[in-house]
Amino acid sequence: MRFRFLASLLLCAVSLATTQEVWECQEGVDDELIWEYAVRRPYRIGGYQEVEADYGPTDAKITCIRINSLSDDEDNGTAWVTAGGIGYNFVKLKFWSKYSRGLHYRVLVYGRPTPRSLWLM
Repeated sequence: MRFRFLASLLLCAVSLATTQEVWECQEGVDDELIWEYAVRRPYRIGGYQEVEADYGPTDAKITCIRINSLSDDEDNGTAWVTAGGIGYNFVKLKFWSKYSRGLHYRVLVYGRPTPRSLWLM
């Protein structure tokens, strides 16, 4: 019994270490991928790295933001929305590395066309 518990605990730890996904979503049927962005910076010894990314304004209301960590060994630091986001037509993101590490993320932003943009089509 103790072996099964340790094995399942190890399996959970390995699956969490291989990929980390941060997301904020209110997904719906009409959502479309409106922006895909890759953040990749090699490690830099003796300091932190900061990357900012902006998308918009656009003719769609953002409904979902997914930030996937693609680092194999949990080298990524943190990522967060600094302005806009869900319910807005723009988003500003910031990425911060761990000390002496790089960054490797994939960002997917989903949205729904606004009624005005549908009228213009």
